[in-house]
Parts: sequence; structure tokens; C-alpha cells
Amino acid sequence: MRISSNTLVRDPDALRYDFSGGPLDIDQLERRFLIEAIKAARGNVSKAARMVGLNRGALRYRIERLQLEGVLDEASARASDAD
Repeated sequence: MRISSNTLVRDPDALRYDFSGGPLDIDQLERRFLIEAIKAARGNVSKAARMVGLNRGALRYRIERLQLEGVLDEASARASDAD
């Protein structure tokens, strides 16, 4: 399944997780979710924020809290290389 930056995926299978090994850490789930949004937005924080229903400041806060600055830098660099 390919997810474009402007498509809302409502595939219930896309959110299946295996709980047989015990509980999942909510921060890790949020981290994965935000990484995918940042990559899909090619490092554009405002666009990624819109994709996940946050304002830019709220996403920046989460990026810092979850230490995702490196992911943001990498996605931005890849977008620059592609242009």
C-alpha cells in the first residue's frame, strides 16, 4: 500500500499490532506514526502537522520530546536531493 502525503488511509489492516508479547509503549506508537508523517511530508513540518491533525507548534513539541530532529533533517535532505 502506498500512502501519498495528501491521502487519508482508512485501512483497518494498516493499524494492526501484535499484542501477544505484552503491552506496546504508546510513545513508540506515536514515534512511528510521526516518522511516517514527516517522511510523507518530505520534512515539511507544517504539512506533516496538517496530515496528523496538529498545529505546527504541537508537532514541533512532539518532535523535540521524541527526539525526532534527525528524522526531520534526513527527510528534508532527501527532499532537497530529489528536487
